[in-house]
Amino acid sequence: MIPSIKHILYVSDIAEGSKPAFRIAVSLAKQYSASIIFLHVITPIPESVILSLEGTLSADEFRNLRQDGIYNLKHLINERIMTFCESELENFDWKPKIQSIISKGNVHGTITEV
Repeated sequence: MIPSIKHILYVSDIAEGSKPAFRIAVSLAKQYSASIIFLHVITPIPESVILSLEGTLSADEFRNLRQDGIYNLKHLINERIMTFCESELENFDWKPKIQSIISKGNVHGTITEV
């Protein structure tokens, strides 16, 4: 019995080399009428950088930098994901539903969790 596949997890750094894997994910999604979950993981800032910033900025400046920085980075990455998908899907006669997830954390752990 063939399993029912409803979602395909596609993990990418949005680099040029990830296009072939995306095309395969789209082909599989079409075959199973599945949606694609596009996951991009932001790795945490190294502790040495955090310590350096904390020593340079006030507590409020540091807190604002972290909050605004993550928000702005997620927004920028989401725009890149949408542009990437639109560009790649131009060559397909069928377009899957795509949900993007941008998560911060350890890459391997986040992939397993999602």
